[in-house]
Amino acid sequence: DPLIIERLAFMRFDNGASPLMLRTVHEYLEAGTHEEHVGQLRALYRERRDASAQALVEHCEPYVSFRKPSGGFFHWLHLRDGLDALAVTKAAAAHGVAITPGSGYYASSGGRDRVRLVYSALPPQQLDEAILLLGRVLGDVASARS
Repeated sequence: DPLIIERLAFMRFDNGASPLMLRTVHEYLEAGTHEEHVGQLRALYRERRDASAQALVEHCEPYVSFRKPSGGFFHWLHLRDGLDALAVTKAAAAHGVAITPGSGYYASSGGRDRVRLVYSALPPQQLDEAILLLGRVLGDVASARS
């Protein structure tokens, strides 16, 4: 009903939701292409998840453990004893590999032995290259701590 849409749009305008964006999303959902698009995204992210998981096993396994996620956009890597997430993150950044230390995701002091690796942003070939570099970085950091 146009009257309801008008009132809802007015009500949400000052709270940050754009009426134009809401109408655009509505039209998109009404067009019936949403399910097909979501299917394409699932296939894309599944491929990236699987490629990055394989690369982690090949290049990083001595230094990290992880469970392949059933959803989401990133891997949580548990660092082997003696590796610190902040040190690994800094060393990785120096080689152009972006990971996030786990401590930023804990309310208390946890996460110093965890890093988050996003796999959704890169295609499989680039993921393999980045994870190969990460494996080298992990080896370097582990050697420096020994």
